[in-house]
Amino acid sequence: MKTTSCEPRRVRQPILPEDDCSRAVTSPHLLTSDKSCIGVYGSRTVICSGDVGSPIQAPVSGGRYELVGILTDTNVCESATNATLFVRIFDHINWIRDTITSDCTCRL
Repeated sequence: MKTTSCEPRRVRQPILPEDDCSRAVTSPHLLTSDKSCIGVYGSRTVICSGDVGSPIQAPVSGGRYELVGILTDTNVCESATNATLFVRIFDHINWIRDTITSDCTCRL
């Protein structure tokens, strides 16, 4: 049975408050100041190792979504009962802008 796909998946997972996140991760030392987590506290994760690098989006007004993070965790699908870590984009926005600006001819 094939367990990976090139097709992106859409999964609705809540972004956990900081206190819940620190209790829900299995490796608290990985929870640095630029990370947060998604998931349902105490339930099995649906995030797989193949999902690493996927965007985390949050709803904003008008039915639009905003990019808020990138998945970093490598959970095994549906086997772990912990939250999934992601890197918050906002904490790295200056680096992202500098890198994009220096690597292309476009202007931001």
